This record gives sequence, C-alpha cells and structure tokens, in this order.
Amino acid sequence: MFSHIKKNTPSTYVNKKEIKIIKYYLEQGYRDQDIAFIIGYGRKTTINQSSIQNVKKKDIIPATLAEVEEYLLQKKQYNIETNLHPEKDNDKYLIKSREAMLSAIQAFNNPMLTFKSEQFLLMSQVAWIALLQHYLLNNGHSIYKNNNFTLSYSEIIKHSYIPLSDDERRLLADLSLLRNEVEHNLGQTKSIDAKFAGFFQASILNYNDFLIKNYGDHLSLGDHLSFALQFGKMDKAQVLTLNENENIAPNIQALYKNMNDYTLSSNNHKYCFNIVYTYVKDINKAPDARLLITKEDPRYSSLLDVVIETEKNKFLPKEIKEFINKKGFPDFNMYNLNMLWKSNKEFFKDPDNKYGVFVGKKWYWYEKWRDYVLREVKKGVS
Repeated sequence: MFSHIKKNTPSTYVNKKEIKIIKYYLEQGYRDQDIAFIIGYGRKTTINQSSIQNVKKKDIIPATLAEVEEYLLQKKQYNIETNLHPEKDNDKYLIKSREAMLSAIQAFNNPMLTFKSEQFLLMSQVAWIALLQHYLLNNGHSIYKNNNFTLSYSEIIKHSYIPLSDDERRLLADLSLLRNEVEHNLGQTKSIDAKFAGFFQASILNYNDFLIKNYGDHLSLGDHLSFALQFGKMDKAQVLTLNENENIAPNIQALYKNMNDYTLSSNNHKYCFNIVYTYVKDINKAPDARLLITKEDPRYSSLLDVVIETEKNKFLPKEIKEFINKKGFPDFNMYNLNMLWKSNKEFFKDPDNKYGVFVGKKWYWYEKWRDYVLREVKKGVS
C-alpha cells in the first residue's frame, strides 16, 4: 500500500548538522572515504559515500570551524568499545549504571578500605536503578508517576515489564532493606562483608547477565575486572567464626537469618551464590584461597559454589624497612631496600611474579617480597 513512499535507511540518512559538517570537509578538500569515517565514528550505523555525494549537490552553507571543533569534541566522548555517548539519547543512564557497579566492586575489593559492604550496597543500588530506568525508557515506558516523580527503587524492581526472575527481584528488595539497616546502624556492621558475600556476588552476576541479555556482550563488565569480591586474608579460626553475630545490629542479624533461610530453601544462584572457603598452598608456601570462576569458565552460567579470592596482605616500602628493623637489623634503610629491588627490577616488579602490585598509582609489596628481603639481609650478615 505504501510502496511509493521512500524512507531513508539509517545507513544513508544524515541529519542537518551532519550535512553542514560534511559540506565543510568537502570544501576543505577531504576525500569521501575520510569524511565517511569522521561522520561515522560514534554512530550506531555508518554512512556510505553516496550520502556524501548527495551533500555535494546541495547548495547549503557549510559549518564554521568552531562548529566543526565542537562536533569533534563531542565525538571524542564517544566510547568505541561500548557504543555509548553521554550526550546521546538515554546513554547517560547506562554509562552511570556501569560506572556505579564498577565502583561498587572496586570499593569492596580495595584493600585500603574497611567501609566495604556499606559502599557496595549504596553504589550497586544506584547501578541497578539506572540500568532499569534505561531499560524502561529504551522500550517506550515511562519512569515517572502521575505526580511527575520518578518511580522509586522498590517500585521499579516490581515493574511488570522488567525481565527479572522472582528470585532476582527478591534479592534486590532484600539488599535494599540491608542498605537501610546499615545506614542506621553504622557502628554495628562489623564482619558483615563475609556474611553477605554470596548475596553481593549474585547481584553482580545478575547485573552482568542483564546487560548481556538485553544490550549485548560489548557492555559486559567482564573485560574490565574480575567479578569476584575479594577479602583480606583470613586464618582458619576467622573462617570458622563467620556465622557468629558479634557486634552486628539485631535488625541486621534478623535480616541475615531470613535471607539465609530462604537461600537454604530455594538453592537458587540468582538469589545467592554459595561461598566455599578453602585453603591451598601456593608457590610461596603461604595459605591463599584461589578464585575458581572466570569469565571463560564453561561452568560460569551454572556454578553455585565459588571460592572467593583473598587479597594478599600489602606493604608500603617504609613498612618493609620497619619490619626488617624489628627483626634485629636496625641499620637497614630505604637505600638498602631500593638497591635490592633495583638489582633486578624487571623481575621483582613484574606482577606475574607476585612480589607486589600497583594499587592506583602506588606500588605495594606482598609478604613474598618482605620474606625475600629478610632472607637476603640475613645472608649478608652471616
């Protein structure tokens, strides 16, 4: 019926702003293929050279140099990996959502922080609500109520159009309750990191699954960092006391019991990952828990039991020096320490050799290096 009506396809359509930009580059003598690359960068679809040929025929005023520079500046904000741009459509929701979840994981895994669960709960909730808001908007649904206020977190996770399972919805609701309890009991949250680790881990993986299923693999967090939450090294006695409720607010204890009881009855990894704490010997003869799950692991989609990777103890150079001094070598100084690692710095500062690691812009040494230094000092005086 409407076969006589021609519609521009995304690959050939250029908007008024792009036409002026193309006209500018044509007058500057740029080749068609170069112009197509400049305009196509950051677009959901590229443009072909016939579009540029059509612009050549148009009698229009080209963009000014200032307009071209502003256009290129906006292009630079485009992320070629994720296809997201902060000024494009509703991309800002996805950008903020991914950044919030990455921040939640990084905060929990930061060995310098003790305020881990608290930060994870806050930032992961921001991540989820921004993600679900984008999903609704992207599918033609409003995120506003009749009074023009946006849907609350509890309302949006119950939204019938959101493709979440009952267990995923329940987990998000329970973690929101936990966030509220933590907010009002900041002085009584000791040791909750390990208690709620399985729930946090499930939330991360549910979030990543939602991104992949609804937006594609290119938005997965897996290429940025490990999914696993990390803990400072624990000895056997600490592991055995994980279920104790010392210095934990009664309301948080009650919520944990309810969540744990549901986990036992449902056994659904969408609600909670079962954490197995185990110790093996590494090449340095030190107890160290290993991470058994990776993005490439064929068991990834169904694995229920995950060994949480423990973060090794870290030491600043000054702390290494002080340790050696206390071991009976008061004359050992920073110069001696620096000369030791500089004797083979490519080896000692190679992360694969596990003598140390960068955290941000600072280098931290592991116990492996500390013990090596002590052995070398003892050799020097023997």
